[in-house]
Amino acid sequence: MSGRAANFGHPVWIRQRELRQRLSIGHSDTFYKGLYSSILPCNYWEEGNYSSNGVPGTVYSLAFSPDGSLLVAGCRRSCILVFDPLLRKKIGALNNPHMGCVFNVKFLDSWTLASGSEDCTVAFWDVRNLKRRVRSLFGHLWSVKNIEYSSQNDILVSTAVDGTSLIWNLKNETGIICAKEFGAPGFCRIRLHPDASKMIISSTQGYLIIVHNVDLNTISEDLAGHFAPFWDFGQSPSLRSRSRNRNGVEPVVDFPHAERCSVVTALGSTLRAAVR
Repeated sequence: MSGRAANFGHPVWIRQRELRQRLSIGHSDTFYKGLYSSILPCNYWEEGNYSSNGVPGTVYSLAFSPDGSLLVAGCRRSCILVFDPLLRKKIGALNNPHMGCVFNVKFLDSWTLASGSEDCTVAFWDVRNLKRRVRSLFGHLWSVKNIEYSSQNDILVSTAVDGTSLIWNLKNETGIICAKEFGAPGFCRIRLHPDASKMIISSTQGYLIIVHNVDLNTISEDLAGHFAPFWDFGQSPSLRSRSRNRNGVEPVVDFPHAERCSVVTALGSTLRAAVR
């Protein structure tokens, strides 16, 4: 690598961001060109080959099964598509699983799939037999845009467009499932760390909130009254401590000035934010 190219190396770029140093003209173009130039599609699927029922429309969500053998897509025109990522072909489809767009899909285990929809519900499916629902959750008043799951205690967190998050104890198999509520207008996405010890919350104001020492059984009580308005959330000293025994809050607002987020629309598995 030449001396000039080395100046645009990833570690250098990260360090300059940390120090908030002014980058040279053309830095971003050079950096991103080198970062993405080798990323090329190995295959693609044409929605025109879908079925006689028509095309699925926008793909809102993708999810791999835990072993990577299945890839599921939630689509705009109320359908769920199942792909074999190794063979790179569609192997199944579920038409009209909801009365509206399928905004989010999430594997809970190797065979159980959860889907969130415009019809304000969360549905559960067995991917080995998609002909009927296994279970449904009712409680949201707006479209369900995000689903997270903690396998440690069998708890699911669903978030709607209005910012309301509901916590569902899936161990309760009898009748109506009781849900606990937390959230605020402006909540956009929630992501749980794989060991469920941390929760990342993104917002339509461009902020990120980290909740440390997560306890989903008590989070609605611990954070009650601290979500409105969203941009004041986390200002309480008793909540902001990362060492707090449970559900301690850390707001992340120190983005580089030139890269200030306006809306954080997605959170990946590596907890890197997709922003606009």
